[in-house]
Order: sequence, then structure tokens, then C-alpha cells
Amino acid sequence: MKKPQFHTLVYFVFLIVLSFLAFYRLGDFSLRKWDESRNATNALEMYYNHNYVVRYFMKMPDMYETKPPLLTWLQVLSFKIFGVSELSLRIPSALALIATCLLICWFVRKKTNNIFAGIFSGLILATSTAYITFHGARTGDHESLLVFFTTGLIISFYLYLNDANRKYILIAMLCLIGGTLTKSIAPLLFILGLLLFTALSRNLKKVLIDKYFWISVSIYIVVISGYYISREMQNPGYCQAVWLQELGPRYVMTNENLSQSGFFYYIIQLFKGQFSYWPLLFVILVFPALRFTKTATLTKFIMLQIVVFLIIISIGNKNLWYDYPLAPLFAIVCGLGISALLLNSKESWKPLIISMMFLTMIYPVSIVVEKINSQTINDEAVLQYPDFVRSLRDTELAELHIKVMDHNQTPNFRFYEILSNKIWKINVDFKVDEKDIKEGDYIMTSFKELESILKPKFTCQEMKTYRDCVLVRVE
Repeated sequence: MKKPQFHTLVYFVFLIVLSFLAFYRLGDFSLRKWDESRNATNALEMYYNHNYVVRYFMKMPDMYETKPPLLTWLQVLSFKIFGVSELSLRIPSALALIATCLLICWFVRKKTNNIFAGIFSGLILATSTAYITFHGARTGDHESLLVFFTTGLIISFYLYLNDANRKYILIAMLCLIGGTLTKSIAPLLFILGLLLFTALSRNLKKVLIDKYFWISVSIYIVVISGYYISREMQNPGYCQAVWLQELGPRYVMTNENLSQSGFFYYIIQLFKGQFSYWPLLFVILVFPALRFTKTATLTKFIMLQIVVFLIIISIGNKNLWYDYPLAPLFAIVCGLGISALLLNSKESWKPLIISMMFLTMIYPVSIVVEKINSQTINDEAVLQYPDFVRSLRDTELAELHIKVMDHNQTPNFRFYEILSNKIWKINVDFKVDEKDIKEGDYIMTSFKELESILKPKFTCQEMKTYRDCVLVRVE
């Protein structure tokens, strides 16, 4: 087989593996309780009200989830193409994962001229367990799209400085715009590291006198300020809510009880398996990447971005997923290290090194698949109600007016209430207080609340059960 044909085959297999990891059982688990559910409700309400500037929750402008609506737009588009479902909600995130893996594969190959190093980098990202399975690339959260844009920003800015090609500063600014419209100031946290490298590499003057740099900055300011001004005009008080929910108070944790576990929280998480065992491999491979002249400068650039970003997020409030933008950077450094090893190895050793590279993928892939399978098991009643309601479709029980009673009112209830009534055509009220229950009502609840709340007050006729939930008629 000729080399171009072999490379095409390798890329095809690579894409199949990425697609499997991105889409395997993607729609088989109900919405997660908090951020994903709220994003889903924002998208579903936008799908019906056609207001593409303001995100809505419970038919009111959402002043808690104040991020700009790029992810919401993509989710609405997915609803229009594929129909409203958990799968279609998550498709934009899955596609962003594939795009990010392909991007770092392309970049590593471009800088090393080694196809295996590029593919290895992409597979490392695709098997970074927490990023793939929790609040990341396979859910309707902001992180997957954000990571795509921050990775594009970092790669494009490096190519702008290193290759002296002005188109890359325009691409970098488009990525910065996309990242900001996805998750507000999150991509801006990389700006300090980029500026530091610019100064240390003695490129600062060249950048500051480049008209394309200032054109890019101007485009960013116009687009982003244009969105915030238009949102404020339609939704007075929005900018104040942004300040409280996303900027100063949130960063220093004065407005809500966010996770705070000390300065080294993210370092500890890295070595507790958040990204599988890839951080350990990173520690090993960073040394050959730094020693080899062809990859040394790029490795130093990536390392600086990792260190500065880690310091910034370690000072402020903490959540498990705030360090997800680092996952592609670790993968790039690992790819550079592999390239350095291959270039400095005897020809007879190279097939063995490449074979070992891909053998190390077997365990992380199996772990990701195991976590995906476990993710489909909903252990809490609040996550089981949607599947219970879904199971009533095409049955006589679908004709009933069902009321869901649970003290754990979470955002997924609003999404499934709309979905049930408008799409599934099942009359369901997902927010019922116990004091409003009367004889003759059909109540869906957990066995725990059936025993503690309903049975002391009513006679309950069991109609159907589903795992930890039950549908009863109260008499």
C-alpha cells in the first residue's frame, strides 16, 4: 500500500474511533440535574419562543444562567434538524469533541511531520475520562464547545507568531469570539499566558504594530459588546446579573457556595485520574519534547499556557470541569514527546514504539466505555422520572393527567414537562406540591415519598412501577 493511501486509511480508522467514543449511547441517559438541564430548557424555550438573543427559563429571562447563547443556538439548530431529544441536545458537544481531536491531530502533525504523533494526541484527548463523561464532551454543557474554541485560540495564536501568517490572528480572534459567546470570560483566562509568551519571545513590538492584530481586536470588541448591549436592551438588568454570576463575585466566591478545596485542588485532581493516566505520561514525555530542538519552542509555549491558566483558576473558585481546557494541551505535549522519541530512535525501534503507543490506548478506551455505560444507570428518582414518563408512551396510561411529586425540584423537570406535553403528547405536570394533591389525582413519585407523604394521608392504588418510582391513583 502506498504511503498516501495508508495515511488515508489511518485517518479513516481514527475518525471511526472518535465517532464511537463521541456518539456511543449518547442519548441513552436522561439529562443531568443541573447545568445540562438548564441549558436544555434554555434551548427548548428558545426553540418555541424564537427569541435568539435572550435565554429563557420557566418563560422568564434567565438571570442565573447568564452566559451568551452560542451553545443554545447550536442546540436549537440540532433540535430543528434531528428533533427534540437528549441525543440532539448533545450532538453539538459530541461534534465539538471530534473537531477538537482532529484539530490537535492536524496541528501536531503539521509541527512534527509525524502522522502517528498527531493521531496519538487526538486519542489522548478522546480518552480523557472526566472530560469525556462528566459535564464535558458528551453532555449538553458548555465545556466541549469552549474547549474547541480555546484550543483553536492557542494553536492559531502560536501559528501567528511562529509562521508569520496574518490569517492566523484573524482565526484566533474568531475562536476568542466563539469562546466568549459560549462561556463568557472563560477563554479570556488564556490571554495573559499568550501575552507573556509574546513578550518573552520578543514578538510584542511586532504584534503591537500589526494592523491585522488591531483589526482583530476591534472585531472582537464590536461583536461581543454588540451582543451584551442588545441583550441588555431586551432584558434590563442583564449586565448586572453577568457581573454577579460570572465576574468578580463569582471568582472570589462572595455570591454563592461554590467548591473550594485549596490552591492545589486541580493538581490533585489531575493525578487522581481525572484525565485517565495521561498526566503521568505527560510528565514523562515533556522531557524529550523539551530536549528536541524541533519541538522545544512549541513545548515551552504550551507549558506556559498550562501553568498560567492553572494559577488563574487555582486562585478563584473551583469546579471539577474548570480545568477541562487543559486536556488538549496535555495531549499536544504528549504528541510532541512521542515525535521526539521517534525521531531520535533507531529505525528498527520505531515500529515497537508506535505499537506500544496504541496498546496504551486499550485500557483508557475500556475505562471510557465503562463510564459511559455506568452513566446510563440513573440511581436517583429525579433522573428516573423522565424515563418512567417516556415508558408510558403508546399505553393507556398516556391518556391520564399525571402529576410528579418530588421535593427535589431540579431544572430537568422543566425540560421534560415541555417535552412530555408538546412532543410525547403526555399530559404531565412536573412541579406539584403535596398540599395541592387531591383525591382522584394520578401521582408519580418515589417509593420513599409514597411511604412518607402520600400513604399517611391517602389510600394509594398502584398503577405502574419503574425502578425507584411509582405511579399511583390517590383515593
